[in-house]
Amino acid sequence: MDLVSIIIPNYNREVLVAETVQNMLDQDYPNKEILVIDDGSTDGSVARLKEFGDAIKVVSQKNQGPGAARNNGLRIAKGKFIQFMDNDDLASKNKISSQMECLHRNKADAVYSPWGKFQIEASTITLDGMVLQSQEIPSSAMLPAMLEGWSTVLQTFLFKRDFLDKIGPFKTDVSYLEDIDYLVRIILNNAVMAFEDAPIVIYRNNSSDKLSATGADSIKKSKAEAEFFNSYIAHLQRHVPLKFKHLKNRLVLKTAEIFYILQEHPEMLESLEHMMSLKQSFPKLWRVKAINKLHQYKNGLKRRIYGTRYNRLFSPQQLSESQKQLILDLGFTQIISNEL
Repeated sequence: MDLVSIIIPNYNREVLVAETVQNMLDQDYPNKEILVIDDGSTDGSVARLKEFGDAIKVVSQKNQGPGAARNNGLRIAKGKFIQFMDNDDLASKNKISSQMECLHRNKADAVYSPWGKFQIEASTITLDGMVLQSQEIPSSAMLPAMLEGWSTVLQTFLFKRDFLDKIGPFKTDVSYLEDIDYLVRIILNNAVMAFEDAPIVIYRNNSSDKLSATGADSIKKSKAEAEFFNSYIAHLQRHVPLKFKHLKNRLVLKTAEIFYILQEHPEMLESLEHMMSLKQSFPKLWRVKAINKLHQYKNGLKRRIYGTRYNRLFSPQQLSESQKQLILDLGFTQIISNEL
């Protein structure tokens, strides 16, 4: 049975990271190692993690951000397969076992599964909206889909280690969107992807200081977003020609929005040559605001008509009975669904 390495970066989350570690220990796949890379926590995280003893490995590093923590985890991981988890999220107990079977069955490089945004209070768990990615989205459609508002989370995936070795490390100069940048590179390297609907990943939505946003104010977030879209545009220009007008229009609108946020900081725009190549197409600021207002109105209309704001690419659906049972098996006693 192949070894799976579970990599959990952590910064100042002594209570929640312990819940995530226990959740990974409770996975029904037996051959696993859990690596927690503590990114210079100043709370009681390390002491709390050491209470798990030899069941996990804790590695401390100076504060460098989530990308550096994941890279450190990859360096010491011994498994042929890699599971990334954020330090506050959970997964059904069959997550790794069902995905390992799927990987072998499909000879895939990566497998992903349904996930949802949840709020957790004691033994009550609340689904915000609907379960996402209840069906497969073709990997060839993922990059263009990001312009349609589609996104996912890295922890829903399980990866073959030898494929990740081709991708290179996570970016370490940002603390926002570094995981999506990594996923873009995985897609561009023609990963063979498979979909497994048996498990569900619980993305904790009531964590105000998600690891990916730690230490990033609004300007820094916008700069990181600009850097992401700068490389994203370059990827699209090389691999996915923008022959569809509505996709190019969405890209122009998004980059224009970022540009207007950063225009008072011209030093931040100097290295964004791919993004700035679209500047001549940028609409005026008032039009950007008006279009965003229109999108907000359309999302509100979708909620009223379809019961969700998510588009079809997310394959949104209500919690199934089997998914409810998987969540109850984690120790929750009440499940609530909020329609968003």
